[in-house]
Amino acid sequence: MQSAFLGCDFMYKLQFNWNEGKDNYDRIRYITMKEVNYLIEQFLLDLLNKAEYEKKHLLSLYKHIMDDQKVRQITAQLMHIKDDAGVPNLTREDTLSRVKRFIDSANKDTVKDPTSGVLKPITTQFMVVCVNFTGIGSEQDEFHYGIVWDEQRKRDNVSIIPTTSFKAEKTLDTDLSFNIGHVSFLQGETVVLMNQITSVSRKRIRNVRHKNPITDKFEIVKLSPEQQNRIKDGFRIYGLKERSLYNEFIYNSFVDTLPILEYPEVQYFHLNRPIRLVENYKNKLTYKLYDDEKVYVIERKPYKLPSGTNRIGLLKSWVEAVAIMDPLSKKIITMRDKVRQSAYEEIQNAIQAFGEDNEAELKSS
Repeated sequence: MQSAFLGCDFMYKLQFNWNEGKDNYDRIRYITMKEVNYLIEQFLLDLLNKAEYEKKHLLSLYKHIMDDQKVRQITAQLMHIKDDAGVPNLTREDTLSRVKRFIDSANKDTVKDPTSGVLKPITTQFMVVCVNFTGIGSEQDEFHYGIVWDEQRKRDNVSIIPTTSFKAEKTLDTDLSFNIGHVSFLQGETVVLMNQITSVSRKRIRNVRHKNPITDKFEIVKLSPEQQNRIKDGFRIYGLKERSLYNEFIYNSFVDTLPILEYPEVQYFHLNRPIRLVENYKNKLTYKLYDDEKVYVIERKPYKLPSGTNRIGLLKSWVEAVAIMDPLSKKIITMRDKVRQSAYEEIQNAIQAFGEDNEAELKSS
């Protein structure tokens, strides 16, 4: 492939030199002619050492480069792709691979029903599909599951919410990145990345059916109604800019109090969701979820923290709990639920400590 770039390299340098110094055209012309002679010589020497089928392939590439100005421009840009200095693990090879995947998808023919005009593959909202992402920088890359958010049958573009796999020791649930659990028969738990929602061509959707290990058939997978409601809540935060229960009413609200949940194991999973407020007082918050008419209660209580701890740190250790790994064996030694429960007990202990101190003061007085 390097040989095929030689002619393009000459064209690139010639254009660059001409644009940089038209007043010195004779000198530039002399320099570039020396360069072209050298490049041709190197190209021919390299070509002679190639196998016969490679010679034909390289000559064909060279002809396309010389005959098509747009191909020359793109090839010149490809030659100058380099490692990303700001992201050490994003190499030139990574970028070239992404460009190739984009071209592979673009080269596919659009498939359309001649009668209805419906484009294929056919998708529906909340369907799980496999997408060939070609992300730039930190965007999702390569083949990943995604959730169809919006689509119109006669349009090529489909709005996709990317997903990733849940990792007990790493994954942090936030208002825009959250675990929706197991999706149908697909393996592992699924984490939704609302902040990476994107529009892709149907050409980049690889699979709309997935192999069911029980039936041994390829089947369509859709989110359950509960999972769909969780996605809708995520969009209320991402698209409508609502705030989550935790960010709006706990994290920086009534900072001289800590929360006590009426149903801790249930309400913990409300923290990163938007809510419908019923009442909000310093000592008590009542609310509903968007998909639930039940009224939930959170009490707010004064607290006394142990020396060396602070309120925000205590809340984060609870809300952002992850499993604890053994650094040597790389095995989980404390499950995420246990870590979370321990952190919540610390909150209760801080509230209890305040009550005990207050009671002692009353007795002494």
